[in-house]
Amino acid sequence: TTSGRLKFLFSLWASITGIVMVVIMIIAYAFIPKRRKYFMPFWSTHHLLLVMLILMCVHGAQSVLQHYRTIYWIAIPLSLYIIPRFYREIKCWNQLKVIKAEVYRSTSKRGNDVLDLRVSKPFGWKTSQKPGMYAFVN
Repeated sequence: TTSGRLKFLFSLWASITGIVMVVIMIIAYAFIPKRRKYFMPFWSTHHLLLVMLILMCVHGAQSVLQHYRTIYWIAIPLSLYIIPRFYREIKCWNQLKVIKAEVYRSTSKRGNDVLDLRVSKPFGWKTSQKPGMYAFVN
């Protein structure tokens, strides 16, 4: 029966994590074409891919079909994400001194105001940062 199949489907970790991973991929990849117009939702949903990688580590833990080998395939991509992310978080602990902060009001119908934020260059910043480049401000 259908209810028996659904009960069996949702009794396995592989089924639950597989469905959640597919939903995460659909949500995350839906924002790719709209990333210029809706950057913050794009940025936020792409952090769900980290959750998907973690779910993928437990996806095959019950060894339903064959021996559990997922961790071998996930360890390198997960570490390639976590190590630079951890390094960026540590670098963000530097305090910045705000030299100037000014909002320039737009006269266009779209109303896109511009924030001119000038900060002192912290110790350890590379010389690759140039004026006019984008930065994330918390």
